[in-house]
Amino acid sequence: MLATHTQRHIRERVHAVLQDALSLEIVPRNVAEGQEVKAPPIEAVGIALEPEQQAALLYEAYKERHYFTLYLALATGLRQGELLALRRERDVDLKKGVIHVRETRGSTIHSPKTKTAVRTVPLSPSGVKAIEDWYSRLERERGRAKEAYQDSGFLLVDELGNPVYRYPTANPRPGCGPPAGRRTAQQKALPGQEKTQDQEA
Repeated sequence: MLATHTQRHIRERVHAVLQDALSLEIVPRNVAEGQEVKAPPIEAVGIALEPEQQAALLYEAYKERHYFTLYLALATGLRQGELLALRRERDVDLKKGVIHVRETRGSTIHSPKTKTAVRTVPLSPSGVKAIEDWYSRLERERGRAKEAYQDSGFLLVDELGNPVYRYPTANPRPGCGPPAGRRTAQQKALPGQEKTQDQEA
């Protein structure tokens, strides 16, 4: 379907052509006169997870490495690009219990499109604990990888410290992946946040 503004532009051009034809007495009337282009109704896209769905999603991912990504998405409501652009030292303040959203990642890392997207997001005590556990896991992975480890400084990295560019595609519960985290966090708190993953590699 064409965008509404495109439809309006086409309608205006057709109206102008028919108006000229009417002036030249080529057509008896301008059939585009009085016709309006109305925007189609916007349908809600995506879902917010119910508490039991959140619990089931986290349970199924509990032993997977991307558990932390899922947890953080549900706990903070950050967009995918915002999560992937977070840097540990610059954007994560565990003493104050906040995450500073300054950039987003698409094909490149860049500033958010709107001023309101630059913001500070509070962390719950369990959110702080989850990040601390994640840091501990990263240190263990660094020790095992030794010289092969590349510390990119990003919060979400692979086993060798390289930044993650997208969420894992494998999802045991279709429709309940990380993008639903933002919709969920906007509506309700993550249940059982006092429990975080024991970040054993």
